[in-house]
Amino acid sequence: MNKTSNFGKPIDSITTDVKGAMELLSVGRATACKVGRESGAMFKLGNRLLFRVDKLQAYINKVSEEQNEKGA
Repeated sequence: MNKTSNFGKPIDSITTDVKGAMELLSVGRATACKVGRESGAMFKLGNRLLFRVDKLQAYINKVSEEQNEKGA
């Protein structure tokens, strides 16, 4: 059976894993981890790598606002 994607569905939890961050940002693993580090959203809990959804969203809002101000 094929796995269904959560793409386009809202994330209701406060954290997500790498795959969730990739889907939320529509990017690959390396970029999701880069954004996670730059935004302070990425952390380890035991052996799991998790991302705070609120920090990812705040980072994307900040970057998009900066791009809009530059006229890009």
